[in-house]
Amino acid sequence: MDQSVVSPSLCQQYHRGMPLTGSHLCTLNRAGIGACQGDSGGPLISNGVQIGITSWVAPCAQGVPDVYTSVPFHLSFIQRA
Repeated sequence: MDQSVVSPSLCQQYHRGMPLTGSHLCTLNRAGIGACQGDSGGPLISNGVQIGITSWVAPCAQGVPDVYTSVPFHLSFIQRA
């Protein structure tokens, strides 16, 4: 599935009141495409590399950005584990 990573400010416009930090990244898809409930913990892959972990979606596949935990943000922690 083709997805585009979007800016934190655009993501925040869709998810008002939800806590978005530098540890998150968002992707925007067309309606009918994207993560849904039950996908939490699943990978976001770019060019064969996992860049995100599905965190939350609201609502499911409605053309609203999906929110992922950023793997690069936490990479030093992952490497120390």
